[in-house]
Amino acid sequence: MRNLFLIGMIVGLAFVVYGLQRADPAPVQVSPPSAPAPKVRLNQDRSPAAAAATRVFDTSHPGYRVYVQKGCQRCHGQDLLGTRLAPALVDARRNFDLSTLGEYLRDPKAYIEKDQRLADLDRRYRMQEMPATKLSEEELRQLAGLILGRDF
Repeated sequence: MRNLFLIGMIVGLAFVVYGLQRADPAPVQVSPPSAPAPKVRLNQDRSPAAAAATRVFDTSHPGYRVYVQKGCQRCHGQDLLGTRLAPALVDARRNFDLSTLGEYLRDPKAYIEKDQRLADLDRRYRMQEMPATKLSEEELRQLAGLILGRDF
């Protein structure tokens, strides 16, 4: 009886292995290197506030490069929709312009002290403190272009 069980197990295992080898894997589509960068659609049903600010941006935007290089996506998300660590940036243009965004990015603590809305957000996202960001004027213009939705 024991030998019969072992034979059954071996035959079953052989069918599984043979079946796995014969199965055609799903085709993987790879973009050629010359293909344009994919467009990322923001606000895909994540929140009512995000849905109200729907826009599309191109990941080849120079501001997106700065956004990733400075590590912004770690807290604000790849798509600027926010995470548990930091708020969404998709509607930042309602509260910032190039000058105020630059001031905030260079010294968040000082800016938060004079802006009640940001102080409230800071309390809400207590797990992570917004770091001061060293940006050249060009990087600031590029990043602001991405966040604020227009070029400077």
